[in-house]
Amino acid sequence: MSADRVLRDDTLITKIVEKVLKSDILPDKISKVIGEKTAEILKMYHEKSNTPDEPTYGIPETANDNTDNVISAICKDKLGVDVHQGTIDCSHRLGKSENGSRPILVKFCSRNIKQMIFNNKRKLKGSKIIIREDLTKRCADWTC
Repeated sequence: MSADRVLRDDTLITKIVEKVLKSDILPDKISKVIGEKTAEILKMYHEKSNTPDEPTYGIPETANDNTDNVISAICKDKLGVDVHQGTIDCSHRLGKSENGSRPILVKFCSRNIKQMIFNNKRKLKGSKIIIREDLTKRCADWTC
């Protein structure tokens, strides 16, 4: 049977399509690929949304300091951004306590606050304080 004849024979095409749809091979492969890609995208989204937003370096450490208060004061005094404790989801120092200053990881409740801080972080130039976004390598490579 020639290829032209096969393409013109609607009943033959219909039978072929029905057999493909009835077989579990194609739908299983498609479902597997869709499932893998969906899981990959969800994992990247989860990593991105659960990563503390901003590690802040160069802030001197004092005994029993409250990192929420420290971040609020720096944002207000140095950046001109009013950050109260209700806008900070969580904050803590990173690493073991030794001589020196450990970075503070901060996660804000609002992306707007985070964006205002990032827009104003150039005001910290010349100080020892550095603000960076903390992303896993996979999330850093992922573009929306």
